[in-house]
Amino acid sequence: MAPSQSGAHTDAPRGSSLLAALRSPRALIAHVRRDSLIRNSGYIMAVTIVTSALGFAFWLVAARRYSADEVGLSAALVSAMTLASLLTNLGINTALVQMLPPRAAGRDWSATLTAGVLCGVLSSVLGGALTVVLLPAISHRFALLEHSLGYVTVFVGGVALTTAANLLDYACIAERRAEKTLIRNTVFSLVKIPVLFIPFVVAMGTFGIFFAWVAATGVTVAVAAAMVPGLGRGYRLGLAGVRSEVRRLGTYIAGHHSINIGNFAPWWLLPVFVTVQVSAAATAYFYATWRVCGMLTLISPSVASALTAEGAHSPARLWQTAARSQRTIFTMLIPACVLVAASGHWILAAFGPEYASEGFPLLLLFTVAALPDSVMDVWVAVLRVEGRLRFGSWLQLGTAALALGLAWVLLPPMGIAGAGVGWLASRVVGAALVAWDYGRQRRARTESATIAEQGQAGGLDPLGEQRAAASDHQVMPA
Repeated sequence: MAPSQSGAHTDAPRGSSLLAALRSPRALIAHVRRDSLIRNSGYIMAVTIVTSALGFAFWLVAARRYSADEVGLSAALVSAMTLASLLTNLGINTALVQMLPPRAAGRDWSATLTAGVLCGVLSSVLGGALTVVLLPAISHRFALLEHSLGYVTVFVGGVALTTAANLLDYACIAERRAEKTLIRNTVFSLVKIPVLFIPFVVAMGTFGIFFAWVAATGVTVAVAAAMVPGLGRGYRLGLAGVRSEVRRLGTYIAGHHSINIGNFAPWWLLPVFVTVQVSAAATAYFYATWRVCGMLTLISPSVASALTAEGAHSPARLWQTAARSQRTIFTMLIPACVLVAASGHWILAAFGPEYASEGFPLLLLFTVAALPDSVMDVWVAVLRVEGRLRFGSWLQLGTAALALGLAWVLLPPMGIAGAGVGWLASRVVGAALVAWDYGRQRRARTESATIAEQGQAGGLDPLGEQRAAASDHQVMPA
């Protein structure tokens, strides 16, 4: 893919580093302004900071106003709804990161975005309807979906709205305007909290918590749609060119979708596993712990998303940008891990003493797992840009299957800590596979460079022996 000229971008000067910039506020601001990777990553991280902090507040309010069973079941419904969106958005979100940057402003760019949103929303409606049928068959705890039209309507609508919001966020990331995703997610996080105080919502119990989440999502889809023209790519609402863009999407979505499923499915399936294998109350403890660990899960995915966008704009510098991304992640992630481990018990205790006693061992496991997980995140971004989606799919799906399989086996005897053990083991295995693939690719690059140098020294075409032989054949007489 050719580099795009869209969007403002200035590369950081050679030798500059985030660690050096942290020495003074002025240096840090200047570093962020001139480095689009750090700038975009920072906004994406801010999204997770806001959603984690205000999400903490949301579930804290819910824990104080509702029973543990109601909180646990609503958390499981939110997880199932988000998982259904993930499974049925067809990987269009990350495909847009690659497809949008090189598109011409106006009609072409508009057709690509419109095609992505339409396909994603339609497939999500079908996926949400299928999920409503499947969940009661998985566990009797979801039987309410069989007997309530309100639950069904809100669930299916929530899946579609979640997909639409996600696709619009990724359009902003693709254009290196992630500050707009921060605005949308801040509105989402703020709107859903006061809904929990409405008397008739409180009276609805589990449905009230779930409704608050979906209603806030709907509000922010409208906010995100209103911000699209501000991306500066001349968006035009219409169906012109959409059909051809739908066909183009088909060449991108399979690989990206399988990678996305492997990456996020464990996080949304694990609460469901806890509900089925342990109890709804245990799901509340698990979900609260996960929210506290949001500080750790925001860093490497944010930088990896920005890395994918940078690679779409400047593919020739991918490996250098990836190395800088990993250094940036470790600079922030290691202190964050120490902070979470030191304060996690106290933070969980704010939910209630049982949240701290049950959740703290799980929190420590998630904290350790964040380091190998970051290595996987960066390498998967490299694989996306290089088009090596098959290996990326096997890496993500394989480690996801390992995490879920171990969790299913370990949850009954170990409680929610069993899910943490499975997650940590899968991340260690994944990081080992990344190291193996990196070494293999580096050797291949070294060999190619050596052959090219030898070809140049011998007066041959540096692109390889085959072209050199063809050239000789053309010059030499028969």
